[in-house]
Amino acid sequence: MKTVDTKFGQKSARRNSFKVPEGYFDQLTERVMSQLPEQQVVAKRPTMWGVRYRKVWIAAACVCGLAFGIGLYEHHEQKEKALMEANVQQMEPYFDQMADYAMYDNEEIYASLSEY
Repeated sequence: MKTVDTKFGQKSARRNSFKVPEGYFDQLTERVMSQLPEQQVVAKRPTMWGVRYRKVWIAAACVCGLAFGIGLYEHHEQKEKALMEANVQQMEPYFDQMADYAMYDNEEIYASLSEY
């Protein structure tokens, strides 16, 4: 093991024989760019119809979502109202029996309702 470590230490201790010329990296970018062929840069517009009108698509999606939400809310409200009316119609025959059981007449019912 010592011999391997010693050899590695000796190899790494050698000096690098390669040298970079003075000022090589100062003008490297300019030299590389001068050797490249000239190309015209053309700005490309999006070709797909959906990409061009992205804002319109987003606005349309928002309007559709809002219309769907309002329709769902209205449907829910109508359903709740129908259920309440059905419950009232179902309980209506029993109102007279409840009033008789509680011994209320119309005047007492109106008086109790007017307090609130």
